[in-house]
Amino acid sequence: MERTDLILEDWFKAFPKLRLTKGSHDCLVDRKGKTVGLPRRCFKPYKEIWKLPDGWKDDFSFEVDNVRYQHGTGNSGKLAHLNLAISNRQSTVMGHSHSFAGIAFTASHKDCIFGMNVGCGVNIKALAFAYGKDFRNRPIVSCGVVYNGENPRLFRMVL
Repeated sequence: MERTDLILEDWFKAFPKLRLTKGSHDCLVDRKGKTVGLPRRCFKPYKEIWKLPDGWKDDFSFEVDNVRYQHGTGNSGKLAHLNLAISNRQSTVMGHSHSFAGIAFTASHKDCIFGMNVGCGVNIKALAFAYGKDFRNRPIVSCGVVYNGENPRLFRMVL
């Protein structure tokens, strides 16, 4: 955690305002603690644990320019992003499915929405992702940008 604190200092300077979408791995410590029966006072807010600055907001989902941003926990597969957008009934960006990335649109007589899966930013050689070493599909390292709430773009990192 101390090493991460040092890295975060640079991020805090580079991004004074940021919306941090928590996901399945972020809540692992709390889930394990609750499973073994730790009392409620043992759990701290994410913002406090990582000393997030006031300009950083953390939650499980956010809406910006009528686009929903969420981790995507519980959604997987090649069309998870499109299915999540349809379920949310609005354009949605997710990143839970490590081995898929892409953008898909669906339209009706009322509107046109998109789902975007930004893949992930994992280092497959890191111990934290050792569970996936034998997976047939490898992670897609990428990031996404949405312009004006309706123009999604995906940028894959060539490794």
